[in-house]
Amino acid sequence: MQIKLLILIIVLCTSLAADKDVENGKRLYDKANCARCHSSDIFTDEERAVKSYAKLVDRIKWCAVYQESGWNDKEVMDVIKFLNKSYYKYPETD
Repeated sequence: MQIKLLILIIVLCTSLAADKDVENGKRLYDKANCARCHSSDIFTDEERAVKSYAKLVDRIKWCAVYQESGWNDKEVMDVIKFLNKSYYKYPETD
């Protein structure tokens, strides 16, 4: 019983941390005003959307440098998590 409770607590804490990362990613995305260049159409348009999680990571890293966002590596990953959860839903292991 104690092991099951411990597993449940770990799962809940992991889930809460992931949600916090996504929320931070949205905040960073909004603060950087990324929508001034990217409406949500870019994420759903078959011709323009990135085709894999790896390409999403590359694209956001490029944008962060090009736009001189000042985001650290964790913040870049938070934005990637936000976009992936909100639009793409790619497995993070591809």
